[in-house]
Parts: sequence; C-alpha cells; structure tokens
Amino acid sequence: MASPRWIVLKFGGTSVSTLPRWETIARIIRDRLAEGLRPVVVCSALSGISNALDRLLAEAMAGRGEAALEGIRKPHLELGRAMGWTLKPCCALTLKSWSASRWAQRCCAR
Repeated sequence: MASPRWIVLKFGGTSVSTLPRWETIARIIRDRLAEGLRPVVVCSALSGISNALDRLLAEAMAGRGEAALEGIRKPHLELGRAMGWTLKPCCALTLKSWSASRWAQRCCAR
C-alpha cells in the first residue's frame, strides 16, 4: 500500500484573522485527511501584521514605537480571546521591557 501523498496548505492574512476563518481552515484540513492526504499546514501573519512589523521597526529605530507594537499585539490578543484562550502575563510585552529600540539599532546598524 502506498503512503499517503503530502499536500501543503498555506494560510495567511484575512484567512487566519478570525475564529470563523480558523474553523474553515480546520474543515479544509479534515477534508484533505478524509481524502487520504497528509496535510502540512503553514500559517503566515494575520492581516496587516507584516506591514505593522515594518512600521514597528521604523518606529523603534526612532526611539518610539509603543503604538506600533500595540497595533501588532491587539489583533493577536483579540483572536486568542475569540478562540477561548487564557492569556498569561507574558503577553504584557512592551518596547521598554523588550528593549526593541536597542535590538533594532544593533541589528540594523550599518
């Protein structure tokens, strides 16, 4: 008997940004499994997060960026709450605690 074929399923942007979209992803995975396939699931950033990361880097390099960081944290925290996850204190990340400005300056210095 032949091994099941692998299939790569990639989701990102709006397709991973809400609970109903994740329910759709789960259905798609179940359907591929029922077809006898072996899915490999790849998830990229929530909608708008890649651009927000670019903004965060620019803001951090300028010595600010709390608002940009909050723009990244907020959609992730909201999605987690919608999924019924309990958030731990480690989610209280700030630029001050993370020292992103210094990190960005070291990593991006030319």
